[in-house]
Amino acid sequence: MDRSGRGGSRARLRPRRAASPGAGGQAARAPQARLGARADPAPDGRGGDHVPPRLDQDPHDQADGRGVTVETFELSIAQRQGELAVLEVAGYINNEGGEAIAREARTLLDAGCRTLLLDLHATRIINSIGISLLLEVLERTIEVKGTLAFCCLTPSIAKTFQIMGLAQYTRIFPDRAAALVELVKVR
Repeated sequence: MDRSGRGGSRARLRPRRAASPGAGGQAARAPQARLGARADPAPDGRGGDHVPPRLDQDPHDQADGRGVTVETFELSIAQRQGELAVLEVAGYINNEGGEAIAREARTLLDAGCRTLLLDLHATRIINSIGISLLLEVLERTIEVKGTLAFCCLTPSIAKTFQIMGLAQYTRIFPDRAAALVELVKVR
């Protein structure tokens, strides 16, 4: 016997059920909602449960109809002036976005451009693969004795650049106008 006098080394715990009035002494059971309980309307294996969009979600982001945000990526040459090129980046810089930036930067550097300014005013997030691809762009820019600069960074991207070491080898500007004034002086 153990100290409680119940016998045995372990006492079994059982949940207590409250009896509802008029239920004949039996405990009332509330229906339980379970994730995945609804039938799957499509054979895609995603289930039929609706996940509502987050309250902080940008209403301009594209959604797939089930509350999941799908952010697109866009890259364009906004300006080309001699050896200076401004690349405007919009969207999530992941492996695909980073590869697109690296490809365009390589093309510009091979064509004689020596100063690249990446305007990230429409970019909110970058992942580790995107950072590694930007590091490749930085290495290629240094190889050709060029300059890589960024402008219009969000605070979180600026902090990420500081942590990852990008900030110490590139130039970072608060806006495009300030960047262009300084970068034109350099060349």
